[in-house]
Amino acid sequence: MIFVELTENCNCRCEMCRPLYKNSPDKNMSFPLYKKIADTLFPYANCVDFRGWGESLINSNFQKYVEYAKQYPISQFKIITKDSFL
Repeated sequence: MIFVELTENCNCRCEMCRPLYKNSPDKNMSFPLYKKIADTLFPYANCVDFRGWGESLINSNFQKYVEYAKQYPISQFKIITKDSFL
């Protein structure tokens, strides 16, 4: 299993997490870095889990990252989301 954090950005400002945190494009993983990680590790992964500090689904390139990963023999993709896209 490979865990990949696509962004540190989040659309929530939870008191217990980071109420003063500001989103910024520089907190998104660049696609060249993602490709390097994918090309190195995904051939050996059964599962790729998109999670981390941020909300992966608010990354405007999320679909691009998933489409790139689909070229590898990964049997399962997972994601943890807050499901709160306001």
